[in-house]
Amino acid sequence: MDFTCSFSYSYNYRKTRRLFHHELSEKEQYCSDCHEKLKEIGSWPARKELVFIPAQLKRLDHIQHAYKCEHCSLNNETDKIIKAPVPKAPLAHSYGSASIIAHTIYQKYELKVPAYRQENDWQKMGLPVQRQDLVNWQMKVTDYYFKPLYSLLKEILLTQAVLHADETSYRVLESSTQKTYYWTFLSGKQEKKPITLYHHDPHRSSQVATDFLGNYSGYLHCDMWQA
Repeated sequence: MDFTCSFSYSYNYRKTRRLFHHELSEKEQYCSDCHEKLKEIGSWPARKELVFIPAQLKRLDHIQHAYKCEHCSLNNETDKIIKAPVPKAPLAHSYGSASIIAHTIYQKYELKVPAYRQENDWQKMGLPVQRQDLVNWQMKVTDYYFKPLYSLLKEILLTQAVLHADETSYRVLESSTQKTYYWTFLSGKQEKKPITLYHHDPHRSSQVATDFLGNYSGYLHCDMWQA
Protein backbone atom coordinates (compact mmCIF):
# COMPACT_ATOMS: atom_id res chain seq x y z
CA MET A 1 0.00 0.00 0.00
CA ASP A 2 1.21 3.47 -0.81
CA PHE A 3 2.36 5.27 2.34
CA THR A 4 0.36 8.36 1.38
CA CYS A 5 -2.89 6.37 1.37
CA SER A 6 -2.08 4.68 4.67
CA PHE A 7 -1.16 8.01 6.20
CA SER A 8 -4.28 9.82 5.11
CA TYR A 9 -6.78 7.17 6.16
CA SER A 10 -5.26 5.83 9.38
CA TYR A 11 -5.63 8.96 11.53
CA ASN A 12 -6.50 12.61 11.19
CA TYR A 13 -3.06 14.05 11.91
CA ARG A 14 -4.18 17.57 11.03
CA LYS A 15 -5.38 17.89 14.61
CA THR A 16 -1.84 17.64 15.97
CA ARG A 17 0.31 18.63 13.00
CA ARG A 18 2.98 21.31 13.19
CA LEU A 19 4.21 23.30 10.21
CA PHE A 20 7.90 23.97 9.69
CA HIS A 21 8.62 26.65 7.10
CA HIS A 22 12.03 26.47 5.45
CA GLU A 23 12.90 29.93 4.21
CA LEU A 24 16.01 31.68 3.01
CA SER A 25 17.64 33.98 5.51
CA GLU A 26 17.61 37.71 4.89
CA LYS A 27 21.18 37.55 3.65
CA GLU A 28 20.40 34.68 1.25
CA GLN A 29 17.46 36.50 -0.35
CA TYR A 30 19.68 38.19 -2.92
CA CYS A 31 20.57 36.90 -6.38
CA SER A 32 24.11 35.57 -6.58
CA ASP A 33 24.49 36.97 -10.15
CA CYS A 34 22.89 40.45 -10.15
CA HIS A 35 22.62 40.87 -6.36
CA GLU A 36 19.04 42.09 -6.60
CA LYS A 37 16.43 41.23 -3.94
CA LEU A 38 14.60 37.94 -4.55
CA LYS A 39 10.80 37.80 -4.61
CA GLU A 40 8.97 34.86 -3.03
CA ILE A 41 6.68 33.19 -5.58
CA GLY A 42 5.11 30.37 -3.55
CA SER A 43 5.48 27.46 -1.14
CA TRP A 44 4.44 23.81 -1.09
CA PRO A 45 4.79 20.67 1.10
CA ALA A 46 8.23 19.22 0.38
CA ARG A 47 7.69 16.11 2.53
CA LYS A 48 5.71 14.73 5.47
CA GLU A 49 6.93 12.70 8.43
CA LEU A 50 5.63 11.37 11.74
CA VAL A 51 7.59 11.95 14.92
CA PHE A 52 7.48 9.52 17.85
CA ILE A 53 7.29 11.17 21.29
CA PRO A 54 8.38 8.71 24.01
CA ALA A 55 6.28 8.34 27.13
CA GLN A 56 7.25 10.38 30.16
CA LEU A 57 6.37 10.45 33.83
CA LYS A 58 5.25 13.56 35.68
CA ARG A 59 4.75 13.92 39.42
CA LEU A 60 1.55 15.66 40.46
CA ASP A 61 1.40 16.92 44.06
CA HIS A 62 -2.18 17.60 45.17
CA ILE A 63 -2.01 20.43 47.72
CA GLN A 64 -5.21 20.79 49.73
CA HIS A 65 -6.00 24.24 51.10
CA ALA A 66 -7.95 24.80 54.33
CA TYR A 67 -10.02 27.83 55.28
CA LYS A 68 -11.22 29.09 58.64
CA CYS A 69 -14.33 31.11 59.35
CA GLU A 70 -13.11 33.52 62.02
CA HIS A 71 -16.59 34.86 62.71
CA CYS A 72 -18.02 31.43 63.52
CA SER A 73 -14.90 30.46 65.43
CA LEU A 74 -15.32 33.45 67.77
CA ASN A 75 -18.91 32.49 68.60
CA ASN A 76 -18.32 28.73 68.99
CA GLU A 77 -16.13 26.60 71.18
CA THR A 78 -14.44 24.98 68.19
CA ASP A 79 -13.01 26.48 65.01
CA LYS A 80 -14.97 26.10 61.79
CA ILE A 81 -12.54 24.73 59.18
CA ILE A 82 -13.49 24.16 55.54
CA LYS A 83 -11.16 22.24 53.25
CA ALA A 84 -11.11 22.46 49.46
CA PRO A 85 -12.23 19.22 47.78
CA VAL A 86 -9.50 16.99 46.33
CA PRO A 87 -10.18 14.57 43.44
CA LYS A 88 -10.44 11.00 44.68
CA ALA A 89 -7.52 8.72 43.85
CA PRO A 90 -8.32 5.54 41.92
CA LEU A 91 -6.71 3.51 44.72
CA ALA A 92 -6.16 4.75 48.25
CA HIS A 93 -2.57 4.99 49.55
CA SER A 94 -1.12 4.34 46.10
CA TYR A 95 0.99 6.47 43.77
CA GLY A 96 -0.56 4.71 40.79
CA SER A 97 -2.67 7.21 38.86
CA ALA A 98 -5.59 6.24 36.62
CA SER A 99 -3.43 6.73 33.52
CA ILE A 100 -0.60 4.48 34.77
CA ILE A 101 -2.94 1.72 35.97
CA ALA A 102 -4.91 1.83 32.72
CA HIS A 103 -1.67 1.56 30.72
CA THR A 104 -0.49 -1.48 32.69
CA ILE A 105 -3.83 -3.16 31.96
CA TYR A 106 -3.51 -2.28 28.27
CA GLN A 107 0.03 -3.69 28.16
CA LYS A 108 -0.98 -6.88 29.95
CA TYR A 109 -4.20 -7.82 28.19
CA GLU A 110 -3.92 -6.12 24.80
CA LEU A 111 -0.18 -6.27 24.10
CA LYS A 112 0.45 -9.44 26.18
CA VAL A 113 3.39 -7.88 28.06
CA PRO A 114 4.00 -9.84 31.30
CA ALA A 115 4.42 -8.09 34.65
CA TYR A 116 8.18 -8.69 34.92
CA ARG A 117 8.81 -6.95 31.59
CA GLN A 118 6.54 -4.08 32.54
CA GLU A 119 8.45 -3.81 35.80
CA ASN A 120 11.72 -3.36 33.90
CA ASP A 121 10.24 -0.75 31.56
CA TRP A 122 8.72 1.33 34.36
CA GLN A 123 11.93 1.23 36.39
CA LYS A 124 13.94 2.43 33.38
CA MET A 125 11.55 5.40 33.18
CA GLY A 126 12.17 6.20 36.85
CA LEU A 127 9.15 4.57 38.51
CA PRO A 128 10.33 2.25 41.35
CA VAL A 129 7.46 -0.18 40.94
CA GLN A 130 7.54 -3.93 41.58
CA ARG A 131 5.65 -6.51 39.54
CA GLN A 132 3.53 -7.33 42.60
CA ASP A 133 2.40 -3.70 42.67
CA LEU A 134 1.22 -3.97 39.07
CA VAL A 135 -0.72 -7.15 39.82
CA ASN A 136 -2.28 -5.65 42.95
CA TRP A 137 -3.36 -2.54 41.05
CA GLN A 138 -5.11 -4.61 38.42
CA MET A 139 -6.80 -6.88 40.97
CA LYS A 140 -8.05 -3.97 43.06
CA VAL A 141 -9.44 -1.91 40.19
CA THR A 142 -11.17 -5.08 38.99
CA ASP A 143 -12.88 -5.44 42.37
CA TYR A 144 -13.69 -1.74 42.78
CA TYR A 145 -14.69 -0.71 39.26
CA PHE A 146 -14.97 -3.58 36.77
CA LYS A 147 -16.99 -6.14 38.75
CA PRO A 148 -20.06 -3.90 39.20
CA LEU A 149 -19.98 -3.08 35.48
CA TYR A 150 -19.58 -6.77 34.62
CA SER A 151 -22.54 -7.68 36.84
CA LEU A 152 -24.71 -5.04 35.16
CA LEU A 153 -23.78 -6.27 31.67
CA LYS A 154 -24.50 -9.85 32.72
CA GLU A 155 -27.92 -8.84 34.03
CA ILE A 156 -28.74 -7.21 30.69
CA LEU A 157 -27.30 -10.12 28.71
CA LEU A 158 -29.54 -12.67 30.44
CA THR A 159 -32.66 -10.77 29.36
CA GLN A 160 -31.89 -11.33 25.67
CA ALA A 161 -33.73 -14.05 23.75
CA VAL A 162 -30.72 -15.67 22.04
CA LEU A 163 -27.22 -16.20 23.39
CA HIS A 164 -24.07 -17.85 22.10
CA ALA A 165 -21.53 -19.71 24.23
CA ASP A 166 -18.20 -21.44 23.76
CA GLU A 167 -15.08 -22.28 25.76
CA THR A 168 -11.39 -22.63 24.98
CA SER A 169 -8.51 -24.04 26.99
CA TYR A 170 -5.39 -22.23 28.19
CA ARG A 171 -2.22 -23.41 29.82
CA VAL A 172 -1.51 -21.67 33.10
CA LEU A 173 1.99 -21.35 34.54
CA GLU A 174 2.55 -22.32 38.17
CA SER A 175 -0.83 -24.00 38.45
CA SER A 176 -1.91 -27.35 39.90
CA THR A 177 -3.98 -28.04 36.77
CA GLN A 178 -2.52 -28.40 33.30
CA LYS A 179 -5.40 -26.56 31.66
CA THR A 180 -7.91 -23.91 32.55
CA TYR A 181 -10.85 -22.65 30.53
CA TYR A 182 -12.20 -19.31 29.43
CA TRP A 183 -15.85 -19.27 28.52
CA THR A 184 -17.49 -16.72 26.25
CA PHE A 185 -21.14 -15.75 26.54
CA LEU A 186 -22.38 -13.22 24.01
CA SER A 187 -25.44 -11.69 22.41
CA GLY A 188 -27.12 -12.87 19.25
CA LYS A 189 -26.32 -11.11 15.98
CA GLN A 190 -29.64 -9.28 15.91
CA GLU A 191 -28.98 -7.29 19.06
CA LYS A 192 -28.45 -3.58 18.42
CA LYS A 193 -26.15 -3.25 21.45
CA PRO A 194 -24.36 -6.61 21.70
CA ILE A 195 -22.56 -7.75 24.84
CA THR A 196 -19.64 -10.17 25.11
CA LEU A 197 -18.64 -11.51 28.54
CA TYR A 198 -15.69 -13.75 29.42
CA HIS A 199 -15.89 -16.17 32.31
CA HIS A 200 -12.98 -18.14 33.77
CA ASP A 201 -13.36 -21.62 35.22
CA PRO A 202 -10.94 -24.54 35.67
CA HIS A 203 -13.51 -26.88 34.07
CA ARG A 204 -15.55 -27.21 30.86
CA SER A 205 -18.48 -29.18 32.25
CA SER A 206 -22.11 -28.22 31.70
CA GLN A 207 -22.30 -27.11 35.34
CA VAL A 208 -20.23 -24.05 34.44
CA ALA A 209 -22.82 -22.87 31.92
CA THR A 210 -25.64 -23.76 34.32
CA ASP A 211 -24.14 -21.71 37.11
CA PHE A 212 -23.44 -18.75 34.85
CA LEU A 213 -26.85 -18.69 33.15
CA GLY A 214 -28.90 -19.37 36.28
CA ASN A 215 -32.62 -19.07 35.47
CA TYR A 216 -32.07 -17.98 31.86
CA SER A 217 -35.08 -19.02 29.75
CA GLY A 218 -33.99 -18.10 26.21
CA TYR A 219 -32.13 -20.04 23.54
CA LEU A 220 -28.45 -20.92 23.89
CA HIS A 221 -26.54 -21.52 20.66
CA CYS A 222 -23.36 -23.58 21.03
CA ASP A 223 -21.26 -26.24 19.31
CA MET A 224 -21.64 -30.01 19.51
CA TRP A 225 -19.64 -30.48 22.72
CA GLN A 226 -21.83 -32.96 24.62
CA ALA A 227 -21.69 -31.10 27.96
